[in-house]
Amino acid sequence: MKSLISLDFLILILVYLLVMITNWPFSGLRTRGRIEEDVGASVDDILDRNLDQMSQGLSRLKFLATGLNNELDEHDEILNRLDDKVGKVDWRVKKQNQDMAKLLK
Repeated sequence: MKSLISLDFLILILVYLLVMITNWPFSGLRTRGRIEEDVGASVDDILDRNLDQMSQGLSRLKFLATGLNNELDEHDEILNRLDDKVGKVDWRVKKQNQDMAKLLK
């Protein structure tokens, strides 16, 4: 059975989640202001804090993406079962239509 959700759509969802969680691509704007505030901090400290924030955001994104993947797997199983049942019902309806056509002749 062909998947109902395209890879492009999943990528769009993941990018949307990344934007919502980390304020990406605008998080760099906040960093510029912080550099002026952290005059005493070393560049390495600032980079470490930024990398920690990115790591936290990506961890949350991974968690959400894993949950989305699990949900899609469950839906795929449901759709496969539904496809089988619909195929059986379709066959019975066609058979009924043939029987009715014979009776009406």
